[in-house]
Amino acid sequence: MGQIDQAKASKSAKRQSARDDARDARQRARSLRRAVDIQQIDGTVLLDCLTAVVRIEGALRVGVSRDGGAFAFGIYGDGDPYTEYVGSDEDVNDYLRNLREYLDSLAD
Repeated sequence: MGQIDQAKASKSAKRQSARDDARDARQRARSLRRAVDIQQIDGTVLLDCLTAVVRIEGALRVGVSRDGGAFAFGIYGDGDPYTEYVGSDEDVNDYLRNLREYLDSLAD
């Protein structure tokens, strides 16, 4: 193997090692994150938010992020669809109340 080939192989191995290290760091961070629980959502607050969504003829998608550490709310009806994430360290009911107030302002 020539010097150029050895240099390329070494560079490739370093890149692979860096990717592996980054993947391991992401996995460690995910394991430290507390999972969200649907029981955290107050049913009345969610219903009020859904009512506001329907009033603007929109839609709300409720889910969980891949790692389980955040609620994922897809909002449709106030422009381009987008997703907002509410982490386990945030108050999901406050988020939903604020979203309802914002959507109510669009209906006026």
